[in-house]
Amino acid sequence: MKILLTGASGVMGLATLKELAKQNIPVRAFCLNRRSEIRKIAGIGKHTEIFIGDMQNYDDVYRSLEGIDMILHCAGLIPPAADKNPVLTMRVNYGSTKHILRAMEERQMLDSCKLVFISSVAVYGDRLPPIHWCRVGDPVKCSYYDYYSVSKIACERLIVESTVKDWVILRQTGVISPSMIGHRSSLVMHMPLNNVLEYISDRDSGRLLAKIVQEPDKPIWKNLYNIGGGKAMRLASFQLYDRAFSQMGIKHAKEILEPRFFARRNFHGVFYLDSDRLENLFGYVQDGADYIDTCSDRYLKGFAGLLRGLLKFPPIAWLAERIVHRQFMQLSMDKNGPLHMLAENDPAKKQAFFLGKAYASEQSAADAEPERIDYEKQLPLNHGYDEQKDPSLLCLEDMQHAAVFRGGKCLSTNMKQGDWAGKLDFACAFGHHFTASPRLVLKAGHWCPDCEKKSWRPQEIAASNPFFAQVWYPLHNKDEAFLEVEKMVSEDIME
Repeated sequence: MKILLTGASGVMGLATLKELAKQNIPVRAFCLNRRSEIRKIAGIGKHTEIFIGDMQNYDDVYRSLEGIDMILHCAGLIPPAADKNPVLTMRVNYGSTKHILRAMEERQMLDSCKLVFISSVAVYGDRLPPIHWCRVGDPVKCSYYDYYSVSKIACERLIVESTVKDWVILRQTGVISPSMIGHRSSLVMHMPLNNVLEYISDRDSGRLLAKIVQEPDKPIWKNLYNIGGGKAMRLASFQLYDRAFSQMGIKHAKEILEPRFFARRNFHGVFYLDSDRLENLFGYVQDGADYIDTCSDRYLKGFAGLLRGLLKFPPIAWLAERIVHRQFMQLSMDKNGPLHMLAENDPAKKQAFFLGKAYASEQSAADAEPERIDYEKQLPLNHGYDEQKDPSLLCLEDMQHAAVFRGGKCLSTNMKQGDWAGKLDFACAFGHHFTASPRLVLKAGHWCPDCEKKSWRPQEIAASNPFFAQVWYPLHNKDEAFLEVEKMVSEDIME
């Protein structure tokens, strides 16, 4: 079996390449013609072929598929770069996926080549407590201004509705790696201190993809899964900071992490109710929360012991804490940081990132007390159909009930029993007519593509869609001012 690995020089791609190399699996590593990127993957595995190309170029994608049995599509433009250039994000993320599907069809590989697509936890959007537990099938909910999520949602819809025989979509969570520990961007300040993520190590992500390659007959195809690291890796944001700082020798993280530096909502993050599905199939999780300590030490490059020793002296510890505190404040004041947004006084961003049930616009977030939240309390959402029913018995009546629960109607009058792939006709609450498969609606949590493409207007959708209301009203008041933000780009630019 020969593998095409896109995004081979990225965090997940590089970890995957190393795992495949250990097993002597032939890999074609798709890489941009950049010296820094090529240097990362050069010399990894005697069966690794470096393929220089650009995923935005269809001819490059077409050539890369020659002789390939499985595609691991990890490539993509990620935040913060993705937020700065929405058009490029859509061209890279969605465009590359569209190119792959077209090339598979033109090469007549739709039945012979398997496609593994890496999506993101970002498709679930802002899911702060008490709705922070999530599973596949929950509503797709793109946070305001999150063009990375916009692109991944479009990719998912394209793949689920494709004619590829064997595809699987993996919604990747936050990845712990040495580069993540050292990340410096105002984007990190968008994550509220009570935000949650079920993290995973870069090594475990790589192990998972390598195991999928080694065990291609496992029953994962034509399905979606959440990739997470399990119970040990479920951390609120303040807990992650506290652990990382403690490993470096900084003991008073709470004094450094002033809540006013951080946004209070509008960042993606969940604990997974169903990450064990993949773990039970492949047994890929080997790293726990102590991997954060390992990454901190690797980031400090041999100076970890010296730093911890110096920080035992109170004056040095106090100075270090002041320096880190100032760095956080500066990140928050940088362009697109929370303090900068408040100073800019943009009404739309102010409402998106700061307003909600728990806060008023100018109120300090200090009283949120993230450490007092019951993070173990689970509130699974209703998907609007009988999930215990034998999938082979799914019928038109099930889809009619599901459509009503989403504020719309199923317009089709016939459906083959148990057909999860056949397209049905629907109308949403706003009168948009569209076609979608039961798999896209029930398993992937998607609904009206027109509503997803044009703008962010979650209040209006929640008011007419009980399914979506479950992920909106627990965090927002019904009398909040209406906020609609036009999306600068959608997948239509690739038409």
